[in-house]
Parts: sequence; C-alpha cells; structure tokens
Amino acid sequence: MGDRLLFKRSFVSRSNRSGFTIVEVLTVVSVFGILVTAIFMIFNLGLSAFHKTTVKNELLQQAQITNVKLTADLERSSLGSLSSDWADPTRGIAAFLSPLDDNAEFKTDTRGRPIWQKYIVYYLDDGTNEIFREEIPLVAGAPQRSVPTPIEFYNGGTGPKPLLAYRNGGR
Repeated sequence: MGDRLLFKRSFVSRSNRSGFTIVEVLTVVSVFGILVTAIFMIFNLGLSAFHKTTVKNELLQQAQITNVKLTADLERSSLGSLSSDWADPTRGIAAFLSPLDDNAEFKTDTRGRPIWQKYIVYYLDDGTNEIFREEIPLVAGAPQRSVPTPIEFYNGGTGPKPLLAYRNGGR
C-alpha cells in the first residue's frame, strides 16, 4: 500500500502554484496566433477593398470631368468642323473648332456669329490609355475663323496636315 502513494498526485489549487505548464502556454500562444492571423487577414481584405474602391472612384471622377469638358466643347462647336478618324474609330481622335479665346470668352462678330479661335483635339494615348486635350490656335486671317471646316483643311503655316498628325502633340 505504501507504493501507491508514490503515484498519487496531489491536486493543489491554482492560487498555490507559481507558474503555467508548457502545454498551457503553447495552447494560449496558438490560440492567440490564430486570432491575430484572422484579424490581420480581415484587415488586409478590408484595406484591399478600400484601395480598389478609391481607385475606381478616382477613375470615375476623372471620366466624368472629361465627359463634362468634352460635352461643353462640343456644344460650343460646329458640326461642320467636326473631324474624326471614321475609318478606324479605335484610334480615338476627334477635332473641332472652338469660339473661346484664351480668357475663355465666347467671341462673336457684329451679327452674333461665332468667331472661331482654335481647334480642340481630343485623343486617346495608346501608351498610357489616357485621354488628352490639345488646343491648336488659328492663325490670324485663317478662313476657318468664319467658315468652320475640319482640321485637315487648316493651314497653320506649314500646310494642311492629316488628323492623326495632331495626335500625341504631333509626336
């Protein structure tokens, strides 16, 4: 009977013991690690969604601004001056006259007809996939100041150029 007492473990309350067993420490560390990993994954997922939404909203805002500018420019223009690459619309280029001067004032003659000031060229840059707006001022005495014609007929001093020559700033 005396041998049995050797294997008998005495259960002492937690308050009387001075530490934790390795199993308890490993269990707590494992559970804590799983919780931290789950929280980090949820945070990372939320951050990624926030970033995508921010980029999407910025692109949408830029598209709306471009749409408003293009619409306003077209409303002030003349259909007779509209020029586009109809043979290949994927090239993304259009040009038309504008009666606005450098101070954004609408210029008219004594009879109230527009005095055209410049061509406005909108084009899509293939490299960056961005829409650009370029202004080509009319030279003094150009017939396009009173009679709207497509930009291909405009002679700015170096002779008429095809529409695609105005793409990418003439590059």
